[in-house]
Amino acid sequence: MTATADPLTERRGAGGRPRNAALDGLILEAVRDLLVESGYHALSVQEVTRRCNVHVRTIARRWPTKAELVTAAIAGGDDPRTNLPAATGRLRDDVRALVEVSLEYLGRPATRTAMPALMAEMRTNQQVALRLQRRQKDLRAAVQHMLECAVESGDAPNHVRHTSSHVSNLITGAAFSVQFMDPDPPTKLPVDELTHLILAAILGVSS
Repeated sequence: MTATADPLTERRGAGGRPRNAALDGLILEAVRDLLVESGYHALSVQEVTRRCNVHVRTIARRWPTKAELVTAAIAGGDDPRTNLPAATGRLRDDVRALVEVSLEYLGRPATRTAMPALMAEMRTNQQVALRLQRRQKDLRAAVQHMLECAVESGDAPNHVRHTSSHVSNLITGAAFSVQFMDPDPPTKLPVDELTHLILAAILGVSS
């Protein structure tokens, strides 16, 4: 059976020139700095080239649009390895860890600055959509593994194995609401409160 091609991988290989991981990292770090300094709409590719002392074609070969460049900067580059905590088999601890890392990611200054604009870009830019959706797929896989481990350890009933899609959406939705939609943002991230509510949803009981 032939494996399905990854559109991001295919584009990374275009042009026949090996990628320089160190240069990629330098460019993406500059983008994050500029997002914090200037915001998404004021950020320009030309300023990135000046910061990194590279030609505009160097960036265009990697990321043809500004939206793709910014998405790579906040979503782990072109081949992201989402930094999600490992499952322990203890459901409450593992849910709490995923809630905490999701709140932390969306609360990073560069992410907070860029994410609202990128959510709009997803409608018209497939590469932006693919990169952002990949993070959610990674979270869903981590949640599925977490639930499997909790069931196998005896810390959760068997039926929770089938809730990974809903649980990952709950975690993402709750973290997004706290970081972007709350008119009165909390002074302390509500990690324990969200953990309690998500556990209640998973288990079907308020405990």
